Amino acid sequence: MDVNALGWFRRGVAPWMDLIQLQSDSGTTVNSYHRFWSFVMGIGSIALGIALLFITLAA
Repeated sequence: MDVNALGWFRRGVAPWMDLIQLQSDSGTTVNSYHRFWSFVMGIGSIALGIALLFITLAA
């Protein structure tokens, strides 16, 4: 079975692939929402950091 992969191959100390979409020769398509979840996790981490900053300053 052949598949087409759409995404970014990133090189570094440990190379990885940001996979956006996989499409098989039978027509099955699998989408990955890596960009969206990276954005959500980034905003969540910033919000958590700000909340912890205010909690520790108030104590």
